[in-house]
Amino acid sequence: MLPRISYFPFYLEEILHTLTGNALTEIDLSNVWLLNNGEEMIRWHYPIGVLYDMYRGNDQNLPWVVTVRLKDFPDELVRCLSKDSLKFMFIQSLKEASQIKHRRNIVSTMTKEEHVRLFDSIKNDKFDEFWSINKKLMGSKSDPLDVQMANVPFRFYFVSLLSIIQCPKKYFS
Repeated sequence: MLPRISYFPFYLEEILHTLTGNALTEIDLSNVWLLNNGEEMIRWHYPIGVLYDMYRGNDQNLPWVVTVRLKDFPDELVRCLSKDSLKFMFIQSLKEASQIKHRRNIVSTMTKEEHVRLFDSIKNDKFDEFWSINKKLMGSKSDPLDVQMANVPFRFYFVSLLSIIQCPKKYFS
């Protein structure tokens, strides 16, 4: 089973090696795309748990059938060119949420090492490591700027719209 908080591109190389017996280059990996039950294209840049909930809905029976395609990459999908592009996308989303939540970008004050550790904790399903770094993003009562959180960042994923909707909601304590 794959961790709900992680992303498919982290596992594609291992999955493809298991299925084909061959090592694939990064160019080969950029041509890989996934289908839900052989029909709907799966967006790799959403967390696995979000994708599972979107596509499975109330039918939470396992296994979830995901078809792996190695050619004819569809124009409607964004290619995952590398794991670095996934990391960049993750950090950018984190910056957006931080800006909405605190009205300032706490992520930019973190060190590069903290960014790497936070991202690697998701990649490697290390929950304790994630929270040891993520607590900086949660605010602190000792920091007067964090006592009154400005907004709660929400992100809604819709299969039917093939998009996401983001909206801040005022924080009420």
